[in-house]
Amino acid sequence: MRQSADRSRDPLIAVARAFLEGQSLRHVMRAVAALDWDATVARAENERLAPILYIALRGGAAPAPILARLRASWMAAECQHLLAGKQLRDIVGAFGSAGVQTIVLNGPALATAYYPDPALRPFIDLDLLVRRCDRQRALEILAARSYTHETPGRSLEHVPAAYLAPPPDSGLLPIDLHWECVGQSAVGRAAEQAAEEIWSRAVAAPAWGDAARTLAPEDLLIYLAANFAIHHTLTGALWQLDLALVLRRHRGTLDWDAIVARARRWGARAPCISGCAPPATISVSPHRRRR
Repeated sequence: MRQSADRSRDPLIAVARAFLEGQSLRHVMRAVAALDWDATVARAENERLAPILYIALRGGAAPAPILARLRASWMAAECQHLLAGKQLRDIVGAFGSAGVQTIVLNGPALATAYYPDPALRPFIDLDLLVRRCDRQRALEILAARSYTHETPGRSLEHVPAAYLAPPPDSGLLPIDLHWECVGQSAVGRAAEQAAEEIWSRAVAAPAWGDAARTLAPEDLLIYLAANFAIHHTLTGALWQLDLALVLRRHRGTLDWDAIVARARRWGARAPCISGCAPPATISVSPHRRRR
């Protein structure tokens, strides 16, 4: 409990919460300035909050070298989003030409849909979901474009995804190709059932191509919560901010009965509960829909 209370006074958490609540970010500058600037900026960079911290501090009393460093992170994220958007559309287009549909996870999809400036949501790879029956074809298409599987020759039968490095010196991002959306939280038939249901509700995302889809809001919440709990062990302000922004956007329409039922059916109930109610402090009170 003490750890949670201390975390609630964390200036980076205060910055993220002010951003979430649409408050002026200037009021948290004093709390940040009270700390060691270099250490605070290093933490912000590590947690991918440097662009948001820059927005909070620009025009204020932060030392000029600190602002320059944060501004460089913000501009790099802006450039990354533009380049990654082109890369994503190219891959989705190549998949679509081969009859492979794609659900865009995390990264550009979240940045564009939930952040006022996509540069405020940095990412380090492109997470894409394809149907299990399309995974081999998708891997072949990426291989033809000089992406390399990090574990070549490994059987795909008992893994939920494959990580592919981009062509050397291309400036492109790695591809995290998934065919199971809830990853380690579901196995066997539960994972297959989750995938089938997720695809049946996927929403067209024409910004990324004719064959692109995004997750329906309830499925997105389950995915983000499970991902936060399982792969990030309930740590990282950025993952909490993603969840909080999704909750804020959809809290008046989310079907919580459906979320609970799906999470239980997919074997993801525990990580979903943990992810939606983390011990840290970036949060939105969900409004349960009356039925």
